Amino acid sequence: MKLNVKDRYMLEGILPKEGSIIDMLVVKDFKEKIEITKEDAVTFDIKVEGQGLIWNKEGQKKTLEIDISGPELIILKDAVDKLDKTRKITIDNLEICKEIKDLRDDVKKTDSK
Repeated sequence: MKLNVKDRYMLEGILPKEGSIIDMLVVKDFKEKIEITKEDAVTFDIKVEGQGLIWNKEGQKKTLEIDISGPELIILKDAVDKLDKTRKITIDNLEICKEIKDLRDDVKKTDSK
C-alpha cells in the first residue's frame, strides 16, 4: 500500500484505541510502520496551523510503500466498517477508507496463493 503524509495521519485516527492485547500489539506494530519521523517532518516541512497540520507539495506526492499483514488488514477493515456503520466517515478520511475497502479482495487473493 502506498501512503502519502495525509494518509499516514488519517490512518492514525482510524486505528482502534482499545482492544485485546493481540489487537493492540498489531496496532502498535502498524503505527510504527506509518509513523511520521523527524526526517519526514523536515523533508515535508510539516507544521501545525490552527487545529490542523500542513506540509509541502512533496508530502502530498511522495509515498511510503508499506506491506500490510493479514492481521493488520483485519484490524483496518474492521475499523473502517465500524466508522461506516456509525456514519463517522469524513471527507478527510474518505479516500483512505475507500482504499482500505478496495484492498480487501487484493490481499485475500495474495494470501490464498
